[in-house]
Amino acid sequence: MKLRVNFILLLMLFYSPFNAFSQDIKKNFELGKNLMVLSKWADAANEFKKVLNKDPKNPDALFNISLCYYYLQEYDSSYHFISQLIKQMPNQADVNNLYGLVKLKQKDTSIALNSFTKAIELDNKFTEAYLNRGKIYLDLKQYNDAYKDLYKASQLDTLNGTVYFNLARAEHGLERYAEAIEHFRLAIENNYVNSDILYRRGNTYFKLEKYKEAVDDYTRVIMWEPLNVLAYNNRSFAFEKLGDKHHADQDKRFVAAVELSKNLNPNDVKFVRYKSSDSGITMLIPERFNSSETRYEDSTIILFHPDSLLAQTHSVAFRIKIVPFYSKIVGSSDQAVLIEHWRRSQDSAEGKYYRYELFERKNKFYRSFPSILDKIIFQDEPYGVPSVIMNYGIVYGEHLIEFNFGIAMPLYLYYNEVFTKMLESLSVNRIL
Repeated sequence: MKLRVNFILLLMLFYSPFNAFSQDIKKNFELGKNLMVLSKWADAANEFKKVLNKDPKNPDALFNISLCYYYLQEYDSSYHFISQLIKQMPNQADVNNLYGLVKLKQKDTSIALNSFTKAIELDNKFTEAYLNRGKIYLDLKQYNDAYKDLYKASQLDTLNGTVYFNLARAEHGLERYAEAIEHFRLAIENNYVNSDILYRRGNTYFKLEKYKEAVDDYTRVIMWEPLNVLAYNNRSFAFEKLGDKHHADQDKRFVAAVELSKNLNPNDVKFVRYKSSDSGITMLIPERFNSSETRYEDSTIILFHPDSLLAQTHSVAFRIKIVPFYSKIVGSSDQAVLIEHWRRSQDSAEGKYYRYELFERKNKFYRSFPSILDKIIFQDEPYGVPSVIMNYGIVYGEHLIEFNFGIAMPLYLYYNEVFTKMLESLSVNRIL
């Protein structure tokens, strides 16, 4: 919320007729002001309470404490103070504007609308009030009224990204798509950048039949929100318009996987015990997973995959790779050196792919052996769909045991719990 005359920083300076504070409360007021600058809203509110204990009708303190509680999202407390102030100063534009904001949060849209209207009547150059009333009109789908308010706000403040964003929303509602694109652009240029504006601009590009631009905006949304189903859904339609069936189908499968994941419960999984061919490794695996083991000259790889029926809906794969005498490859038998070498090999993969984003790393021990668990968001090409890779490495004496799990992003929460149980059941007896 951007209030005029630097309310957030120097709210107490606005009501100059009421700023004759006694010395004993001036200190509280100054401290409250400084705490607001630091966004320490609760502490600031406590200082303004001290002012009100000595001067219950102090308008600056009433306004400031209401604003503090507004930012704390304690709207009933905010209302308690602003309702007192509006009785004292019913014809003050800023007071009516804040009163409207609080009532809006209390779901009283009618009173909020009247409050913003009164603020505008009292000051016809009040950008914030035009913006706030325009946003209500947007929610009510009264796009003509919204456009009038938001266009006026854009003339009053030419550097306000929030105003341009909401103006573009109104223009989209009025099917003035080219104008909406321009105002989305101005919003972004004025630092209003988030997934919502890109998603909405993507929808507007789609209406203009600029499908490549729509795809690019939806793709940026997905980079920030890998599980944004609406972005995948709309991007699939844009890909279809471009004749790109491969990517369209890929996005549709992703949406279907998200829907599937809503009905999955990891507590329903039944496990069976797996033993490697030499019985050196045992662990629990889901009962409908098959395994195959291949021995190479320098390693052994065990692959696990869901059976054919489960594989139709569950996009997941994992493997175990056993590297005997990993110490010879590294040139050291020091376990700390070996696990650090493995960590670096994981990190070195980052530059090889479009997206290789480490979002969790745990340094832990398996028994007394050092290990690292990495969780990575992976995407091989810009218009692909992200997945999650979980890599778990154990330095077992001079040997390396590496677990690699590949999980479709929508199934991550489900399989994260499944694989956690698998790893907790792991028993390594020997490496041959």
